[in-house]
Amino acid sequence: MLPRSRDEGPRRPRRRGRPPGREGRDSREGREARESGLDRERSEREFGDEMHRRLQQFLVSDEQGMALEPMNSFKRRIVHNLAKEYRIETESRGEDRERHVYLMRTTSSATPANAPRGNPDEAPAPGGSLRVRQEEAPEDATDLPGSTRVWDFGSQTFPVNPGENGVHIAVKRDGSIEIFQEKDRNHVVADRIVTSRQIRVRKGKILQPGEPGW
Repeated sequence: MLPRSRDEGPRRPRRRGRPPGREGRDSREGREARESGLDRERSEREFGDEMHRRLQQFLVSDEQGMALEPMNSFKRRIVHNLAKEYRIETESRGEDRERHVYLMRTTSSATPANAPRGNPDEAPAPGGSLRVRQEEAPEDATDLPGSTRVWDFGSQTFPVNPGENGVHIAVKRDGSIEIFQEKDRNHVVADRIVTSRQIRVRKGKILQPGEPGW
């Protein structure tokens, strides 16, 4: 064993614990884990919102069944759970990477009252609101005596959830399309009971599929 040099001085006891830089690395890893968790939560929320929109579109379509794209088991479970709220039957089909959810409409299928709604192209629940933003109205709507406007949205269709007994739809002077309310009668330029799942507004009239002018 070699003798110690005088210049070395007394040995300092070795500190035990985390190696240098470990504290910073742990905080960075923790932050990344939290951010990853937030990203995953945001992604799940966005997927849920997207599925609400697609389920509502399915209900206002003429399709009795619809296959969704292949997805993992976690997303399939979300779809199954959401579909129950809409009283839509579901089953998983396909194998491995082709596994997907198949939607089946029932006689009781309907958009739940508490379902989130985004743009006006989505279907309202009975008693809910179907509103078209005024800036979406055509610029060539014509004025008639008494400040009555004749709105014509051409071939654009608006989905409706009529329920079992139909729903009273109104077109107002500002071009908005809403569930009829008696208090707004003075602002209504056209209204009718709708029993179909979609309507058009042409030349001031609310039309259902198959009617003249549709």
